[in-house]
Amino acid sequence: MVCCKDNICDRPFYKNGIMKEGDGMNLGKVPETVLKRSVLKKIKHRRRDVLEKAGVGKNTGSFLAEEESQLVFSTNPISGTPEQISFYGVPNVVNNLVADGAEPVGLLVSLLLPENGKEDEIKIIMEGLENHCEKLQMEIITGHTGISDGISQIIVTLTGIGVKRKISCSWEPKKIQENYQLVMTKWCGLSGTVCLAQDYREELCKRFTGNFLEEAEQFSQYAFVIEEAGIAREMGAAAMHDVNEGGIFAALWELASREDIGFKADLKKMLIRQETIEVCEYFDINPYRLKGCGSLLVVIENGNVYVERLKQLGIEAAVIGRVVKGNDRLICNEEEEQYLEPPKGDACYLVKERMKEVSERRKRACAMKF
Repeated sequence: MVCCKDNICDRPFYKNGIMKEGDGMNLGKVPETVLKRSVLKKIKHRRRDVLEKAGVGKNTGSFLAEEESQLVFSTNPISGTPEQISFYGVPNVVNNLVADGAEPVGLLVSLLLPENGKEDEIKIIMEGLENHCEKLQMEIITGHTGISDGISQIIVTLTGIGVKRKISCSWEPKKIQENYQLVMTKWCGLSGTVCLAQDYREELCKRFTGNFLEEAEQFSQYAFVIEEAGIAREMGAAAMHDVNEGGIFAALWELASREDIGFKADLKKMLIRQETIEVCEYFDINPYRLKGCGSLLVVIENGNVYVERLKQLGIEAAVIGRVVKGNDRLICNEEEEQYLEPPKGDACYLVKERMKEVSERRKRACAMKF
Protein backbone atom coordinates (compact mmCIF):
# COMPACT_ATOMS: atom_id res chain seq x y z
CA MET A 1 0.00 0.00 0.00
CA VAL A 2 1.29 3.49 -0.91
CA CYS A 3 0.58 6.22 1.62
CA CYS A 4 0.49 9.94 0.95
CA LYS A 5 2.84 11.97 3.12
CA ASP A 6 0.55 14.99 3.18
CA ASN A 7 -3.03 15.20 4.36
CA ILE A 8 -5.34 15.23 1.34
CA CYS A 9 -7.64 17.67 3.16
CA ASP A 10 -4.78 20.19 3.39
CA ARG A 11 -4.24 20.31 -0.37
CA PRO A 12 -5.23 23.47 -2.28
CA PHE A 13 -8.91 24.21 -2.89
CA TYR A 14 -10.23 21.83 -0.26
CA LYS A 15 -11.25 22.04 3.35
CA ASN A 16 -13.06 19.26 5.16
CA GLY A 17 -13.07 17.43 1.82
CA ILE A 18 -15.57 19.91 0.30
CA MET A 19 -14.89 22.54 -2.31
CA LYS A 20 -16.15 25.94 -1.28
CA GLU A 21 -17.85 28.43 -3.59
CA GLY A 22 -15.37 30.95 -4.94
CA ASP A 23 -12.40 28.56 -4.71
CA GLY A 24 -10.25 28.00 -7.79
CA MET A 25 -10.70 24.85 -9.85
CA ASN A 26 -8.25 22.27 -11.20
CA LEU A 27 -7.91 21.36 -14.87
CA GLY A 28 -10.32 18.80 -16.28
CA LYS A 29 -13.88 18.15 -15.24
CA VAL A 30 -15.25 20.44 -12.57
CA PRO A 31 -15.61 18.81 -9.13
CA GLU A 32 -18.86 16.98 -8.46
CA THR A 33 -19.85 19.50 -5.79
CA VAL A 34 -19.59 22.33 -8.32
CA LEU A 35 -21.42 20.28 -10.95
CA LYS A 36 -24.32 19.62 -8.59
CA ARG A 37 -24.45 23.09 -7.06
CA SER A 38 -23.93 25.34 -10.08
CA VAL A 39 -25.00 23.22 -13.06
CA LEU A 40 -27.40 20.38 -12.30
CA LYS A 41 -29.31 22.28 -9.63
CA LYS A 42 -30.17 24.92 -12.23
CA ILE A 43 -31.62 22.44 -14.76
CA LYS A 44 -35.33 21.65 -14.55
CA HIS A 45 -36.94 18.55 -16.03
CA ARG A 46 -40.04 19.74 -17.89
CA ARG A 47 -40.51 17.64 -21.02
CA ARG A 48 -41.98 14.15 -21.09
CA ASP A 49 -40.17 13.36 -24.35
CA VAL A 50 -36.82 13.90 -22.57
CA LEU A 51 -36.49 10.48 -20.98
CA GLU A 52 -33.83 11.19 -18.36
CA LYS A 53 -32.84 14.27 -16.45
CA ALA A 54 -29.18 15.34 -16.72
CA GLY A 55 -27.13 14.06 -13.77
CA VAL A 56 -23.74 13.07 -12.40
CA GLY A 57 -22.15 10.29 -14.45
CA LYS A 58 -24.80 10.49 -17.18
CA ASN A 59 -22.80 10.98 -20.34
CA THR A 60 -25.73 10.71 -22.74
CA GLY A 61 -29.26 12.03 -23.01
CA SER A 62 -32.37 10.44 -24.48
CA PHE A 63 -35.18 12.00 -26.46
CA LEU A 64 -38.34 10.15 -27.51
CA ALA A 65 -39.21 11.19 -31.06
CA GLU A 66 -42.67 10.66 -32.47
CA GLU A 67 -43.20 8.32 -35.39
CA GLU A 68 -42.47 10.00 -38.74
CA SER A 69 -40.97 13.04 -37.03
CA GLN A 70 -37.62 14.44 -38.09
CA LEU A 71 -34.90 15.57 -35.68
CA VAL A 72 -33.01 18.74 -36.59
CA PHE A 73 -29.73 19.86 -35.00
CA SER A 74 -27.84 23.15 -34.81
CA THR A 75 -24.46 23.73 -33.16
CA ASN A 76 -22.99 27.09 -32.25
CA PRO A 77 -19.92 28.02 -30.18
CA ILE A 78 -20.10 31.30 -28.31
CA SER A 79 -17.61 33.29 -26.22
CA GLY A 80 -17.79 36.58 -24.35
CA THR A 81 -18.81 37.61 -20.86
CA PRO A 82 -20.90 35.11 -18.84
CA GLU A 83 -23.87 37.47 -19.21
CA GLN A 84 -23.55 37.64 -23.01
CA ILE A 85 -23.11 33.87 -23.31
CA SER A 86 -26.05 33.17 -21.05
CA PHE A 87 -28.29 35.47 -23.04
CA TYR A 88 -27.29 35.02 -26.69
CA GLY A 89 -26.29 31.35 -26.63
CA VAL A 90 -29.84 30.02 -26.83
CA PRO A 91 -31.18 32.50 -29.45
CA ASN A 92 -28.25 31.61 -31.72
CA VAL A 93 -29.24 27.93 -32.00
CA VAL A 94 -33.00 28.38 -31.60
CA ASN A 95 -33.12 30.85 -34.50
CA ASN A 96 -31.24 28.34 -36.66
CA LEU A 97 -33.84 25.69 -35.84
CA VAL A 98 -36.98 27.76 -36.40
CA ALA A 99 -35.57 29.14 -39.67
CA ASP A 100 -35.47 25.51 -40.81
CA GLY A 101 -39.08 24.94 -39.76
CA ALA A 102 -38.33 22.96 -36.58
CA GLU A 103 -39.75 23.26 -33.06
CA PRO A 104 -36.89 23.73 -30.52
CA VAL A 105 -37.08 21.05 -27.82
CA GLY A 106 -33.66 20.42 -26.27
CA LEU A 107 -30.17 21.68 -25.67
CA LEU A 108 -26.75 20.04 -25.25
CA VAL A 109 -24.21 22.21 -23.41
CA SER A 110 -20.41 22.05 -23.48
CA LEU A 111 -19.00 24.66 -21.10
CA LEU A 112 -15.23 25.22 -20.97
CA LEU A 113 -13.58 27.76 -18.67
CA PRO A 114 -9.92 28.88 -18.65
CA GLU A 115 -7.69 28.08 -15.67
CA ASN A 116 -8.77 31.24 -13.86
CA GLY A 117 -12.46 30.45 -14.37
CA LYS A 118 -14.81 30.95 -11.42
CA GLU A 119 -17.80 28.96 -10.23
CA ASP A 120 -19.89 32.14 -10.19
CA GLU A 121 -19.39 32.39 -13.96
CA ILE A 122 -20.78 28.89 -14.40
CA LYS A 123 -23.83 29.85 -12.34
CA ILE A 124 -24.53 32.97 -14.39
CA ILE A 125 -24.33 31.03 -17.65
CA MET A 126 -26.46 28.11 -16.49
CA GLU A 127 -29.12 30.37 -14.98
CA GLY A 128 -29.36 32.32 -18.24
CA LEU A 129 -29.59 29.19 -20.38
CA GLU A 130 -32.22 27.68 -18.10
CA ASN A 131 -34.29 30.90 -18.09
CA HIS A 132 -34.49 30.75 -21.87
CA CYS A 133 -35.33 27.04 -21.81
CA GLU A 134 -38.15 27.63 -19.33
CA LYS A 135 -39.75 30.29 -21.53
CA LEU A 136 -39.42 28.16 -24.66
CA GLN A 137 -40.39 24.85 -23.01
CA MET A 138 -37.00 23.40 -23.92
CA GLU A 139 -34.78 21.24 -21.73
CA ILE A 140 -31.04 20.94 -21.21
CA ILE A 141 -30.60 17.23 -21.88
CA THR A 142 -26.90 16.62 -21.22
CA GLY A 143 -23.51 18.30 -21.47
CA HIS A 144 -20.00 18.72 -20.11
CA THR A 145 -18.41 21.32 -17.84
CA GLY A 146 -14.65 21.58 -17.48
CA ILE A 147 -11.51 23.70 -17.05
CA SER A 148 -8.93 23.90 -19.85
CA ASP A 149 -5.44 25.40 -20.06
CA GLY A 150 -5.77 25.67 -23.83
CA ILE A 151 -8.15 28.66 -23.83
CA SER A 152 -7.99 32.22 -22.52
CA GLN A 153 -11.73 32.90 -22.24
CA ILE A 154 -14.95 31.02 -21.63
CA ILE A 155 -16.15 28.99 -24.62
CA VAL A 156 -19.62 27.45 -24.61
CA THR A 157 -20.78 25.19 -27.42
CA LEU A 158 -24.53 24.71 -27.60
CA THR A 159 -26.24 22.09 -29.72
CA GLY A 160 -29.93 22.75 -30.19
CA ILE A 161 -32.34 19.92 -30.97
CA GLY A 162 -35.50 20.60 -32.91
CA VAL A 163 -38.34 18.46 -34.19
CA LYS A 164 -40.29 18.57 -37.43
CA ARG A 165 -43.36 16.58 -36.47
CA LYS A 166 -44.85 14.19 -39.04
CA ILE A 167 -42.79 15.06 -42.06
CA SER A 168 -45.76 14.91 -44.42
CA CYS A 169 -47.45 17.77 -42.52
CA SER A 170 -44.40 19.93 -41.89
CA TRP A 171 -43.35 23.07 -43.76
CA GLU A 172 -42.30 22.32 -47.31
CA PRO A 173 -40.59 25.38 -48.79
CA LYS A 174 -41.70 26.43 -52.27
CA LYS A 175 -39.26 26.37 -55.14
CA ILE A 176 -37.66 29.80 -55.36
CA GLN A 177 -38.67 31.71 -58.47
CA GLU A 178 -37.27 34.80 -60.13
CA ASN A 179 -38.71 38.03 -58.63
CA TYR A 180 -39.59 36.39 -55.32
CA GLN A 181 -39.02 39.08 -52.70
CA LEU A 182 -36.37 39.30 -49.98
CA VAL A 183 -37.67 40.43 -46.60
CA MET A 184 -35.63 41.24 -43.51
CA THR A 185 -37.25 41.50 -40.09
CA LYS A 186 -36.29 43.97 -37.35
CA TRP A 187 -32.98 45.83 -37.76
CA CYS A 188 -29.35 45.33 -38.81
CA GLY A 189 -26.64 44.70 -36.23
CA LEU A 190 -28.90 44.16 -33.22
CA SER A 191 -26.79 41.79 -31.11
CA GLY A 192 -23.53 43.40 -32.22
CA THR A 193 -24.76 46.78 -31.00
CA VAL A 194 -25.58 45.25 -27.62
CA CYS A 195 -22.16 43.60 -27.29
CA LEU A 196 -20.28 46.76 -28.28
CA ALA A 197 -22.32 48.88 -25.85
CA GLN A 198 -21.54 46.44 -23.05
CA ASP A 199 -17.90 45.62 -23.83
CA TYR A 200 -16.75 49.18 -24.56
CA ARG A 201 -19.06 51.20 -22.38
CA GLU A 202 -16.23 53.27 -20.87
CA GLU A 203 -14.90 54.13 -24.32
CA LEU A 204 -18.34 54.96 -25.73
CA CYS A 205 -19.17 57.16 -22.73
CA LYS A 206 -16.62 59.62 -24.11
CA ARG A 207 -19.23 60.53 -26.73
CA PHE A 208 -22.60 59.09 -25.72
CA THR A 209 -24.80 59.45 -22.66
CA GLY A 210 -25.61 56.59 -20.32
CA ASN A 211 -29.24 56.69 -21.46
CA PHE A 212 -28.16 56.28 -25.08
CA LEU A 213 -26.07 53.19 -24.27
CA GLU A 214 -28.82 51.71 -22.10
CA GLU A 215 -31.22 52.06 -25.02
CA ALA A 216 -28.72 50.25 -27.24
CA GLU A 217 -28.43 47.42 -24.69
CA GLN A 218 -32.22 47.04 -24.76
CA PHE A 219 -31.92 45.59 -28.27
CA SER A 220 -31.39 42.26 -26.53
CA GLN A 221 -35.19 42.01 -26.18
CA TYR A 222 -35.38 41.30 -29.93
CA ALA A 223 -33.06 38.27 -29.88
CA PHE A 224 -35.52 35.60 -31.11
CA VAL A 225 -37.13 35.19 -34.54
CA ILE A 226 -39.64 32.51 -33.52
CA GLU A 227 -42.79 34.53 -34.24
CA GLU A 228 -41.82 35.85 -37.66
CA ALA A 229 -40.48 32.44 -38.71
CA GLY A 230 -43.79 30.82 -37.78
CA ILE A 231 -45.76 33.34 -39.84
CA ALA A 232 -43.38 32.91 -42.78
CA ARG A 233 -44.06 29.16 -42.73
CA GLU A 234 -47.82 29.76 -42.62
CA MET A 235 -47.58 32.06 -45.63
CA GLY A 236 -45.58 29.60 -47.70
CA ALA A 237 -42.11 31.16 -47.57
CA ALA A 238 -39.65 29.64 -50.01
CA ALA A 239 -36.60 29.95 -47.73
CA MET A 240 -35.43 31.49 -44.46
CA HIS A 241 -32.05 32.29 -42.94
CA ASP A 242 -31.50 33.87 -39.54
CA VAL A 243 -29.00 36.73 -39.39
CA ASN A 244 -26.08 36.32 -37.04
CA GLU A 245 -22.30 36.66 -37.30
CA GLY A 246 -21.25 38.80 -40.23
CA GLY A 247 -24.56 40.66 -40.24
CA ILE A 248 -27.13 41.02 -43.01
CA PHE A 249 -24.44 40.88 -45.73
CA ALA A 250 -23.23 37.48 -44.51
CA ALA A 251 -26.83 36.22 -44.24
CA LEU A 252 -27.57 37.29 -47.82
CA TRP A 253 -24.41 35.59 -49.07
CA GLU A 254 -25.04 32.36 -47.17
CA LEU A 255 -28.68 32.17 -48.24
CA ALA A 256 -27.73 32.69 -51.89
CA SER A 257 -25.02 30.02 -51.65
CA ARG A 258 -27.33 27.51 -50.01
CA GLU A 259 -30.20 28.03 -52.44
CA ASP A 260 -28.02 28.65 -55.51
CA ILE A 261 -29.76 31.92 -56.40
CA GLY A 262 -28.88 35.46 -57.39
CA PHE A 263 -30.40 38.58 -55.85
CA LYS A 264 -30.51 42.35 -55.97
CA ALA A 265 -30.84 44.05 -52.57
CA ASP A 266 -31.28 47.76 -51.82
CA LEU A 267 -29.04 49.12 -49.06
CA LYS A 268 -31.40 52.01 -48.35
CA LYS A 269 -34.26 49.64 -47.57
CA MET A 270 -32.36 47.65 -44.94
CA LEU A 271 -33.70 48.65 -41.54
CA ILE A 272 -31.22 50.02 -39.01
CA ARG A 273 -31.58 51.79 -35.68
CA GLN A 274 -29.94 55.15 -35.02
CA GLU A 275 -28.06 53.73 -32.03
CA THR A 276 -26.41 51.15 -34.30
CA ILE A 277 -25.47 53.80 -36.86
CA GLU A 278 -23.81 56.02 -34.25
CA VAL A 279 -21.94 53.22 -32.48
CA CYS A 280 -20.65 51.94 -35.83
CA GLU A 281 -19.60 55.44 -36.87
CA TYR A 282 -17.67 55.81 -33.60
CA PHE A 283 -15.71 52.61 -34.25
CA ASP A 284 -15.59 53.14 -38.03
CA ILE A 285 -17.15 49.77 -38.88
CA ASN A 286 -19.77 48.60 -41.35
CA PRO A 287 -23.17 48.05 -39.62
CA TYR A 288 -24.22 45.65 -42.38
CA ARG A 289 -21.38 43.33 -41.35
CA LEU A 290 -22.23 43.51 -37.64
CA LYS A 291 -23.72 40.46 -35.94
CA GLY A 292 -27.48 40.64 -36.07
CA CYS A 293 -29.03 37.88 -33.96
CA GLY A 294 -32.75 38.70 -33.84
CA SER A 295 -33.25 39.46 -37.53
CA LEU A 296 -34.62 37.00 -40.09
CA LEU A 297 -34.10 36.95 -43.84
CA VAL A 298 -37.06 35.50 -45.75
CA VAL A 299 -37.56 34.66 -49.43
CA ILE A 300 -41.27 34.80 -50.16
CA GLU A 301 -43.53 35.29 -53.17
CA ASN A 302 -45.49 38.25 -51.78
CA GLY A 303 -43.20 40.01 -49.37
CA ASN A 304 -45.38 43.08 -48.98
CA VAL A 305 -48.26 41.03 -47.55
CA TYR A 306 -45.85 39.28 -45.16
CA VAL A 307 -44.45 42.64 -44.01
CA GLU A 308 -47.94 44.02 -43.35
CA ARG A 309 -48.84 40.91 -41.36
CA LEU A 310 -45.77 41.36 -39.19
CA LYS A 311 -46.41 45.06 -38.65
CA GLN A 312 -49.88 44.25 -37.36
CA LEU A 313 -48.12 42.24 -34.65
CA GLY A 314 -45.67 45.02 -33.87
CA ILE A 315 -42.72 43.43 -35.69
CA GLU A 316 -40.76 45.74 -37.97
CA ALA A 317 -39.89 44.35 -41.41
CA ALA A 318 -39.16 45.53 -44.93
CA VAL A 319 -38.85 44.20 -48.46
CA ILE A 320 -35.17 44.80 -49.24
CA GLY A 321 -34.78 43.16 -52.64
CA ARG A 322 -35.71 40.36 -54.98
CA VAL A 323 -34.40 37.16 -56.53
CA VAL A 324 -32.83 37.60 -59.97
CA LYS A 325 -31.97 35.22 -62.76
CA GLY A 326 -28.46 33.79 -62.55
CA ASN A 327 -26.08 33.93 -59.60
CA ASP A 328 -25.22 37.62 -59.33
CA ARG A 329 -25.35 38.98 -55.78
CA LEU A 330 -25.89 42.70 -56.12
CA ILE A 331 -26.15 45.45 -53.51
CA CYS A 332 -27.69 48.72 -54.75
CA ASN A 333 -27.13 52.12 -53.16
CA GLU A 334 -29.19 54.65 -55.09
CA GLU A 335 -27.74 54.60 -58.64
CA GLU A 336 -24.66 52.57 -57.70
CA GLU A 337 -24.51 48.76 -57.90
CA GLN A 338 -21.80 46.55 -56.42
CA TYR A 339 -21.24 42.83 -56.21
CA LEU A 340 -21.49 41.54 -52.66
CA GLU A 341 -18.18 40.12 -51.43
CA PRO A 342 -17.91 36.87 -49.40
CA PRO A 343 -18.11 37.31 -45.59
CA LYS A 344 -14.82 38.43 -44.04
CA GLY A 345 -15.64 38.06 -40.37
CA ASP A 346 -17.80 40.07 -38.03
CA ALA A 347 -17.24 43.77 -37.45
CA CYS A 348 -17.12 43.13 -33.68
CA TYR A 349 -13.80 41.33 -34.12
CA LEU A 350 -12.39 44.32 -35.97
CA VAL A 351 -13.30 46.55 -33.03
CA LYS A 352 -11.67 44.11 -30.64
CA GLU A 353 -8.40 44.20 -32.61
CA ARG A 354 -8.41 47.99 -32.84
CA MET A 355 -9.17 48.49 -29.14
CA LYS A 356 -6.38 46.08 -28.26
CA GLU A 357 -3.97 48.19 -30.32
CA VAL A 358 -5.27 51.37 -28.63
CA SER A 359 -4.75 49.81 -25.20
CA GLU A 360 -1.18 48.79 -26.06
CA ARG A 361 -0.35 52.28 -27.36
CA ARG A 362 -1.71 53.83 -24.17
CA LYS A 363 0.40 51.47 -22.07
CA ARG A 364 3.53 52.37 -24.05
CA ALA A 365 2.74 56.07 -23.68
CA CYS A 366 2.34 55.70 -19.91
CA ALA A 367 5.60 53.75 -19.67
CA MET A 368 7.48 56.51 -21.54
CA LYS A 369 6.36 59.08 -18.97
CA PHE A 370 8.33 57.20 -16.33
